[in-house]
Amino acid sequence: MKKTIKKIVKKSADKPHFTAIATVMGKKYAAEGTTVSETISKLDVGNCKGKCILSVNNGEMTRERVLMPNTAFRLFSKSKMQREIALKQTSQLFF
Repeated sequence: MKKTIKKIVKKSADKPHFTAIATVMGKKYAAEGTTVSETISKLDVGNCKGKCILSVNNGEMTRERVLMPNTAFRLFSKSKMQREIALKQTSQLFF
């Protein structure tokens, strides 16, 4: 008599979920995404002229960083080149 083996299919774990909160000049901006870079790029801070406190949460752990005004200005700039460079440098600070 043959034994039948049932294959157990594991459900893939949910994609990591990140939440970013930027505090600029007393105002809070929030965004969500699946990666740190995507989450930070979704933040819609119009004109950033001051220090920025950026906190990223992945569900279990929260990390906060204080960004100097020049980095914050580049991160939320309209120029694509400045934004991409600042985004790469900033996303390396988290996780």
